[in-house]
Amino acid sequence: ARKQGNPVLELQALSNLGNVHASTNNLERAISYFEQSLEVAKRTGNRAGEGNAVGNLANAYLGLGRLDLARGFLVRDLQVARALGDRHGERQTLGNLATAYWKGGDLDRAVALYNMSLEAAHALGDSRGESAILSNLGAVYSERGDWDDAERFLIRGLQLSEKIGDH
Repeated sequence: ARKQGNPVLELQALSNLGNVHASTNNLERAISYFEQSLEVAKRTGNRAGEGNAVGNLANAYLGLGRLDLARGFLVRDLQVARALGDRHGERQTLGNLATAYWKGGDLDRAVALYNMSLEAAHALGDSRGESAILSNLGAVYSERGDWDDAERFLIRGLQLSEKIGDH
């Protein structure tokens, strides 16, 4: 793709190579490819490619437990999704950002971000996403020792999952 001078194919190839390495848990190698794909996206002004690259980098850093780096890339991903009007991407990134804060022990921020993601999922009619977020909220409330809210969110998540046949 580089030899052909086709940045779209180059971006796609680099992203795919990163995903292959991420799927085999070779996250450092995946990060190298995702960084290269980010450079191509930035160089060519491909905002969607940039959002994809920073999202991939965030997930790889989450997998490595490098939460500060992951959160930084997730904030960039959220900015790109909003700039592009990508409500599904925004919803997904809010959920991923919530998970990053949850893993880092900031449960209040995780709840706030999951609630934002939940509102977006509901507005989009994304029942599967809504069910997963409800379950995550239940787990966060459980970790906080707030058993009543934990039970309420876990039951809502289970009920929605059963309703849509995703159980």
